Amino acid sequence: MRFDESCPAKVYCVILHYNAFNDTVKCIESVLMQRAVSVRTEVKVIVVDNGSSNESGRLLNEKYGCGDGIRIILEKENRGFACGNNIGYRCALKDGEPDFIILMNNDIEIQQENFFDTMAEVFEKQGFGVCGPDIYSPYKGIYQNPLREQGYGRSDLKRLIKVYRKNIRLFTFLKLTGTYPVFHRAKTALCRRRKARGNQREKSGVVLHGAFLILGPEYIRHFPEGLYPGTFMYLEEGILHYLCREQGLKLLFSPELKVIHNEGTATRTVLPLRVDKALFEFEQTIISARVFLRLMDEREGIKDGK
Repeated sequence: MRFDESCPAKVYCVILHYNAFNDTVKCIESVLMQRAVSVRTEVKVIVVDNGSSNESGRLLNEKYGCGDGIRIILEKENRGFACGNNIGYRCALKDGEPDFIILMNNDIEIQQENFFDTMAEVFEKQGFGVCGPDIYSPYKGIYQNPLREQGYGRSDLKRLIKVYRKNIRLFTFLKLTGTYPVFHRAKTALCRRRKARGNQREKSGVVLHGAFLILGPEYIRHFPEGLYPGTFMYLEEGILHYLCREQGLKLLFSPELKVIHNEGTATRTVLPLRVDKALFEFEQTIISARVFLRLMDEREGIKDGK
């Protein structure tokens, strides 16, 4: 399959928004800037306001609601990561016949020149069911893709549940004693040392970071409903990897594609809020790990009673 000016790829960028108006505006503008210079793609934007608790969804609708190729969907409640993205995903399918659907966090910026044309070239050269770019987080100082070299197994998920139960006890103690800021600074410094350099080579079969997922034609054909909807937040990438491998779809990390992940901008100066965010992550990940295990049971016909 080749895309060019006479037969451009139809690309839908689904941006999941929640409260952070400025981040989402920056994200949308970066997409529009790259859309303007692309000759091999036709790009449309779908923003899903995932039940924001402020007026940011309405403000986005006022700013972009009448824009060319931009649609704002206002949801009344927060449906979580997978279900929120699926609202935009299904909207893209109803609107036309997309070649690619990109799911991106609202704190993503595309700064790479000719990003969409390069994406089309990567697909033509390599082919993929799902592709992830090189994702750099300036705040953490790390490159985030691939998330894991191997998929999750049952033992990984059970170990994760055990570790996160311990983390909940630790972080609750840090919160009560007011020592979380010291812990956070030490952890961030260690993380930067471990992943200060980006991955320089292409990799297949890896678990891709959920902040930016390029879903190709084969994925769209196999999964018309989008992401697996059983989780509220966390481990969606692992489940995506599991289901794609089951269907024989290629998961590709491509360092030819690059995006910026401006995570943490809303709370980077308010560390006490971060401990609550961490506790939320631990609790939701435990729930998602149990959902993942049940999915494995259903798919593999194994019932271990746990």
